[in-house]
Amino acid sequence: MAFGVIFRDASGVKHKAHLKRGSKNEIIVSAGALGSPQLLMLSGLGPADHLKAHNITVVLDSPMVGQGMSDNPLNAIFIPSPAPVEVSLVQVVGITHFGNYIEAASGKNIAEGIAPSDFGMFSGQSNLDALALRGGFIVEKVTRPLSTGHLELVNRNPNDNPSVTFNYFKEPEDLRRCVEGIGTIERIIESKAFSKFRYDNISVQTLLNMALNFPVNLLPKHVNASVSLEQFCKDTVMTIWHYHGGCQVGKVVDQDYKVLGVDALRVIDGSTFNYSPGTNPQATVMMLGRPVAYGVIFRDALGAKHKAYLKRGAKNEIIVSAGALGSPQVLMLSGLGPADHLKTHNITVVLDQPMVGQGMSDNPMNAVFIPSPAPVEVSLIQVVGITHFGSYIEAASGENFAGGSPRDFGMFSPKIGQLSRVPPKQRTQEAIDKAVETMSTMDPSAFRGGFILEKIMGPLSTGHLELRNRNPNDNPSVTFNYFKEPEDLRRCVEGIRTIERIIESKAFSKFQYDYIPVKTLLNMTLNSPVNLLPKHVNASVSLEQFCKDTVMTIWHYHGGCQVGKVVDQDYKVLGVDALRVIDGSTFNYSPGTNPQATVMMLGR
Repeated sequence: MAFGVIFRDASGVKHKAHLKRGSKNEIIVSAGALGSPQLLMLSGLGPADHLKAHNITVVLDSPMVGQGMSDNPLNAIFIPSPAPVEVSLVQVVGITHFGNYIEAASGKNIAEGIAPSDFGMFSGQSNLDALALRGGFIVEKVTRPLSTGHLELVNRNPNDNPSVTFNYFKEPEDLRRCVEGIGTIERIIESKAFSKFRYDNISVQTLLNMALNFPVNLLPKHVNASVSLEQFCKDTVMTIWHYHGGCQVGKVVDQDYKVLGVDALRVIDGSTFNYSPGTNPQATVMMLGRPVAYGVIFRDALGAKHKAYLKRGAKNEIIVSAGALGSPQVLMLSGLGPADHLKTHNITVVLDQPMVGQGMSDNPMNAVFIPSPAPVEVSLIQVVGITHFGSYIEAASGENFAGGSPRDFGMFSPKIGQLSRVPPKQRTQEAIDKAVETMSTMDPSAFRGGFILEKIMGPLSTGHLELRNRNPNDNPSVTFNYFKEPEDLRRCVEGIRTIERIIESKAFSKFQYDYIPVKTLLNMTLNSPVNLLPKHVNASVSLEQFCKDTVMTIWHYHGGCQVGKVVDQDYKVLGVDALRVIDGSTFNYSPGTNPQATVMMLGR
């Protein structure tokens, strides 16, 4: 069992770090395809005879440590150009049917070399003619090479590089594919489309000779190498630093990258690869270290804590569906969110994801109450029109609009959550009790009639969600920033003006008192406890202020885990495996209508 690490700090002082007790504590080796096999061997895990030769105590005879070493061999041809060409780092320009990558790099100082007379990643020395610095390389790389080699210790000093043999082109198939790749490059150079990028008087044969004369490696060159493409491949082979192998899956580590035969030890890097593609394996290596969701901690109805773990398998995953307020909160409590904010609450940062909790939005709703001379038909909210400027006009009518006590505005009441513009610390039971008391003193006519309301579709104003503490049962702090964007406020004003025109229309005359003008209706709405915001004296004159003072929520909360920012197009959390979010928190915007059907469709 692995139990600790011995290391030296930047000052050369030796330290020892020991694992804490517990089945989930382990050491992860991530020293790369050259370093990880070396570290295992120095720790006594490797071929017994080789370890004994260096007087290393054998902890586990693991003959495959250091075996299967491989690299994607790269060969290139440099083509001088009659004129300067655009500077471009290495780019994939094609993948052949036989599996090789064709890539190119062009421009002076081709791959960010230090000096003007430098071939960058192709450089070996800098005393070449200036002609050789104007043009570009076309390269071919063999993907998934069959040739493999081995890694051995030189001594017991971890600071000394090990001895590595990649055995480039040991397998005839790798050499055949290199020859095919160079043949493809030759055809590209001789094509009509490429003619303006080469000198007419320089043949492909000459280019091969030039490549042989470049100090791209320290191998001896053969006189027939420009004639025999097999020899050319061998003489001009270069590394692209795609080293892999040495701790391969199924040979040194298992499918979970745990070292076979040793507890509490994993290897997470390119040394575990059985093969590497021709492209840069950096992304693949990074994905090996990605966080993986593996379980859920929850309490049942009786308050007892439980843990549920995923079964093994790529198709098993955790789906978070706690809503636009709950899902960002759950992610943050799990260590996925803005690092600084998580650290403020002493939450271990699993992934710094600054967009969790951002983009919070809600469709602001404003309403005008119209008392009716006589009781009207009871109707819950119905859409009655969609304006050309993007607001929904809806209505609800009849005494006690949405159930509850006879003196209740139903869904427009502060008793059921119209507190969205009020700071969390002010959303107290005392504030709600005061609003209820105010309602009890209102004239009965105030509860006989109906509301006409307008809701803004796809608001531009957004806010954010933050944790208040680490208790999942406590609501987070949410700021929607209603009307922060002037366009949202303009659309609200247009919506209220539309409602005014409806009220003043001939068709609506039988549903209103003749002696109550629209301005009085606005004042009545301002005096109704539809929210706990302070009201302004000019709010019935200024529709902008009326919108701000009487704004209500319709519970269309969205954002916080938005597609493209926190989750991908398949609702998988970016940067974390086996975790999705399926709810309104993923919306980038919400229409003015009830989003329930849209949310339900996400789970289909």
